Amino acid sequence: MLINREQARTGNITDYPVPVPGLVGDNIPTTGDVHLYADPGTYFARKPILYADCEGMTGGENTPRGLAYRERIEGKKQKHPVRNKLKKPLSWANTPKMQSREYAVTTLFPRILYTFSDVVVFILREVRTFQTEVLQHLISWAAMSIDKSINQPNLPHIVVVINATETSIDDAQWDPDVATKALLDDYENSIYQVPALREVLARLEQGLGKKIRSTHELLLHYYSSVKIVRIPWKGRYMQIDDQVGKLYDVIISRCAKSYIYKEKIRMLLNAERLPQYVTAAYDHFSRQLDVPFDFAKEARRHTPLPKDFGGHILNLILLMYNTHDWHNINAGAFFQGLSLPIASCIMLAATRDNIQGTYSSLLMNTYHEPLKAAFTQFCDRWLRCSFQKDGYQCCNAQNTHGKGHQAYTGRVLAKGKYQSTFDIDLFFANWIDAIDKDIQVLDDILQTQVNRDERTLPTKHRRIMAEFYRVNGPAHRIKSHLTCLCCVRNIPGNILPCHHALCKDCVQAFGLGNGQGVFELHNCPLHPGGVRGIIELMILKAIEKKLGSYIPIQSFFDLIVGTSTGGIIALGLGVKQWNVDACINRFKGLCTQAFTSRGPPALRALTIVSRKSLYKTVPLENALQSAFGPDSLLYGKFKPESSMDIRVAVTSTHATQKKPVVLSNYNTEGKRDGLPYTFVRRQDPNKELKVWEAARATAAAPPYFKPFIQKDTMEAYTDGAINYNCPASIADYERRLLWEEVSDWPPDIMLSLGTGLSTPGKLPPDPRGHSRTKSPHLSERGGAGLRLMWWAANAIVEDQLDCEGIWKKHCAKATPPGRTHTAEDMRRNLRINVKFPKARPGLDDVKVMESMQQHTENTILEDPDVRGDIHEVAHKLVASCFYFGETGPGILDRAIGVYRCDGKTMYYFLS
Repeated sequence: MLINREQARTGNITDYPVPVPGLVGDNIPTTGDVHLYADPGTYFARKPILYADCEGMTGGENTPRGLAYRERIEGKKQKHPVRNKLKKPLSWANTPKMQSREYAVTTLFPRILYTFSDVVVFILREVRTFQTEVLQHLISWAAMSIDKSINQPNLPHIVVVINATETSIDDAQWDPDVATKALLDDYENSIYQVPALREVLARLEQGLGKKIRSTHELLLHYYSSVKIVRIPWKGRYMQIDDQVGKLYDVIISRCAKSYIYKEKIRMLLNAERLPQYVTAAYDHFSRQLDVPFDFAKEARRHTPLPKDFGGHILNLILLMYNTHDWHNINAGAFFQGLSLPIASCIMLAATRDNIQGTYSSLLMNTYHEPLKAAFTQFCDRWLRCSFQKDGYQCCNAQNTHGKGHQAYTGRVLAKGKYQSTFDIDLFFANWIDAIDKDIQVLDDILQTQVNRDERTLPTKHRRIMAEFYRVNGPAHRIKSHLTCLCCVRNIPGNILPCHHALCKDCVQAFGLGNGQGVFELHNCPLHPGGVRGIIELMILKAIEKKLGSYIPIQSFFDLIVGTSTGGIIALGLGVKQWNVDACINRFKGLCTQAFTSRGPPALRALTIVSRKSLYKTVPLENALQSAFGPDSLLYGKFKPESSMDIRVAVTSTHATQKKPVVLSNYNTEGKRDGLPYTFVRRQDPNKELKVWEAARATAAAPPYFKPFIQKDTMEAYTDGAINYNCPASIADYERRLLWEEVSDWPPDIMLSLGTGLSTPGKLPPDPRGHSRTKSPHLSERGGAGLRLMWWAANAIVEDQLDCEGIWKKHCAKATPPGRTHTAEDMRRNLRINVKFPKARPGLDDVKVMESMQQHTENTILEDPDVRGDIHEVAHKLVASCFYFGETGPGILDRAIGVYRCDGKTMYYFLS
């Protein structure tokens, strides 16, 4: 009724889905599980409302009609055949009772719905059952869930709809405020009259030490507010519409209150974050049903890359806070212990940024606000309440203290406001004074240093930070991939043997330079293509041979970006540093193992429907672990001095959000706001992707393989080619972020490798072994769905994107700002591909891999265009290894507009 009314009111002609009402007298539930429906009235608004429809509070073992129907049509024609459906087992469901539908409805559903709903609407047909049935359901449903989440932003509002109300009641009762007061007054003492409620009351009074005197007070323990809305019996259609409008207004107003409060406490989940939190909660409760879900912990997982000094300071505070046992931490002493290292960080930052003024004045004028923002945000969102009872400390933060004092087990210890061991506003002023005193002491020490130079302050800072981590460590456990823990002002990008990560500035400050400060920029995007990736490898082998085979081909490139099997090759060459021949052999072996079919070719489409993928997952993952090693990290491992510093990125797609992501073995300091993809870097170094996991994520091409789920984070990924079949644009974005100081310069060379081209007019063979022409004997009803599913799925990896066209568009747009597009710029961007006389082989056609390899070799030898491109690439790579290095200061003659300097030609590989 709500959806239909709003659709009619707004005049929206969109056909919005609505729940299917049950048949009169039908004892079988109509719909099963939980379904989301859009509200037409707010569909295009900034704050849209979603209705979550579930099958009630008690469930049952009868299969709902909607679920039964869906199971019957599974595998038949579907509107969206290639949609990632992730099934996750319920680890705790190890008994027949726990495996029942009723158990899931009464235990799992409430934990999700109560935790994330802004408003809960309960439909009541007979008002006389409010005391004996409805009230018990509302309390028991909430009681089962209230202690299953901690740091929950706010409790849901409850709206009870009394349906089919007699029209002869007092007209004042149609007012929700009057109806609410009247009903709650009538049943004020129900808590003493109903045995089940008396038991709940006794438990609360014993546990909380608080006297609950009425039904309304009991409801407000579990819900933010209570509202009653009456809907009249059929026949009074204008009044029905009027009352449904009042119900809608109540829902809107309660959602608005929840929105305002969540926005105030910085816990508002937008369209991107809400699915992530709900998925995380489902993952959590599917593994441990009785352990509460912690919103603060989940928020920590989604901490963005720090954008300024305050963000990095907050990261340091959180890192050190999580290192301590927060149950016994003294917050005042904790911050006092941070004053010296932060004072040193401020002095180092001001020096590196060349900000003029005394350090003390800079503290107040430049760094005061970032420090206040970090301090306030930490105290509001992360610092746990200091209340203790029965050996438990409250684990709720100030902004999420709506339930009162709550233990880490979820148990509500007592009602009451947030408690702190210090006055936050007063303490911050004292903390700033302590930092200022430390700055003055350090400055005095530096001023008395004999032979003071530019290394004096960094050396002193290094000692302070080392001692700080030693005292609060052990130091080897304190790691971050988002903040350089030496200067606490940059994003780190260099991994040390101890697995700590430092930024470029700190490496330069504390390391020894080799005199070569020029960055050479190269890009090598490799494209997806399944077994056709062998073509890319053969082209690289030909280029390496042209160069003399003395230096591995990957040594000539600073950045390699790959998608799907191109990503696997990129990881092999750039991260594992295999030579081309080794990469060819490993790639062929991997393809042979990976494409392990589930059934005969004639049943491929049916296999996809029933098993969700054409090929088995375990052989693929075993092959990747065998090739890349089961424990080798993508980011966070030490790179020996002899290793090549090659940046590697592979693309994937977040299976739940359907958004492209980039997985890499490096960090960047450039701002990523507005990029069309997400850069994945874990806050917790222990949850970084392994190399084989990155390979699995980029190559999870539907319908060939199931989505990849990383066990440490439960994040699901599918093939990167779904969004970026040709990752040239990502390579361009990333190289500008990696080397910001030369981001406007064109790269020396951007090399793109294709995976084969069909001759115009030739179509790839049907992977099912059938003709593309429809058989007149094939039943429309029996075969159309399977055919549509296969071709829709196949289109994603075969024909969704025209790589050649995308490459041309990229080249046309790749001219840096302020530069004129020249023919020389065009020759910096080169793409090499191989044509097939007929249709190119299928992505999974392992049996023709040898012939593809031979065809590529023949093409390189016989095709003058390909041979010429390889010749040009080799020459450009050689030329890019030489650069001019200054050996003395330059002189600018303004009179004639000439700049003169001394230097010499230097060779990249001599370093």
